[in-house]
Amino acid sequence: QTPILNVIKVPAESYEMARDYLVICGAGLVFTAGYNLVSAILRGMGEQIDGVYERNDVAIRQKEGMEEYTDWFPGFCPENDASGLTKITENGIVYDVDVINGQKTGFFLDQKYNRASIHAVAKGKRVLDCFTHTGSFALNAAIAGASHVTAVDISEEAVNMARKNAQNNGLADRMDFVCTDVFELLTDMANKVIPCDYDFIILDPPAFTKSRDTLKNAIRGYREINSKAMKLLPRGGYLAT
Repeated sequence: QTPILNVIKVPAESYEMARDYLVICGAGLVFTAGYNLVSAILRGMGEQIDGVYERNDVAIRQKEGMEEYTDWFPGFCPENDASGLTKITENGIVYDVDVINGQKTGFFLDQKYNRASIHAVAKGKRVLDCFTHTGSFALNAAIAGASHVTAVDISEEAVNMARKNAQNNGLADRMDFVCTDVFELLTDMANKVIPCDYDFIILDPPAFTKSRDTLKNAIRGYREINSKAMKLLPRGGYLAT
């Protein structure tokens, strides 16, 4: 059975439901009081909620004079397993998700349709998935029929989980995983230090800035990775960014 996934987005907040867990990221003063209401609404829609986990360790809370912390919401801690590990299914792919240690809410559910959209392009392609996190775009490319997929992330923990997800879905034979800095990798490929024979490159970087003070550096970073990726692609290649 495929678990139902829900995404609730409000300004500076992220309420995401990964299978039976509701995960809240960045909740400020207004929405801290709404956990019970959100849970009640979802349960009224027929969703099972075994736990509510707060990923309130983001800078927005400091601006509102609130402490940063992560923990199970009182009264919503799973009775049998509080590890925060669960499995979800999206676009026919099964993922191990860690709502406690993963980025933000553990999985970026709002990218579901973007991930599905690459199925129309990936078949027969050699794919380079940069900033792969737990491998979601890479796995979608592989299951869509890519001839080979390389998934890259600077986080060893994320790469290990991406590799495990590939093994669990029977896709590991057409994939490899690299733990390195994407900026350095693209530079080495541009300088021909490392060979590049990809005809489909995916760029899904994390936010490079959280404030106006570093906006120029962020724009420079986005421009750099996109420019290098475009130059690496052969005529007729594809860039998803």
